[in-house]
Amino acid sequence: MKWDTRGNTMKTTTEVAQTNAPLTSTNVLPTAGEDRSPKGRRRKSAALKVTNILVPIDFSTTSHQALEYAVPIASQFEAKITLVHAVETFSLAPGLTYVPVDGRLLTAPIERNLQRLARRTIEPELLRDLLVRAGTPFEVITNVARELEIDLIVMTTHGYTGVQHLFQGSVTERVVREAPCPVLVVHPTEPEFV
Repeated sequence: MKWDTRGNTMKTTTEVAQTNAPLTSTNVLPTAGEDRSPKGRRRKSAALKVTNILVPIDFSTTSHQALEYAVPIASQFEAKITLVHAVETFSLAPGLTYVPVDGRLLTAPIERNLQRLARRTIEPELLRDLLVRAGTPFEVITNVARELEIDLIVMTTHGYTGVQHLFQGSVTERVVREAPCPVLVVHPTEPEFV
């Protein structure tokens, strides 16, 4: 049984039609794209608008799977895809951070790999940018999402459990908690996107 904000029983349009009762604004649940304020007034909700999609890439098969999900979404919404790769930094002591290699020596090969992946997977008109940033992966992802005003992040989990999850944590969980936009999480065992 569903209840509205005033404690009245609510039914779907189908449920009301099956009872042959008249359809009124007080006995039918809101339709898709419609919201009701606490006072019972109807108000149209905003349509889903996706113009910028961010796909974090760590070159694993699961991150490639996220990209395979993102491409048809971008095509459907005429959105642009940005690929981002985070170069992990290491903390030597509180306040001190070490990046393994400085500058272009590290980022140039990663950028070439991102370009190859983009050429194989993304139609040129759907590609916005390829980024390589130094930092903790979840911070890089959420910061890029804010900076570029991303509408949707598409990423996968690695499916780690137990001790491996305990030590490595979950970048995906942190991104979901701290992202400025919706995050579509694709499970590694999901069937192919059609």
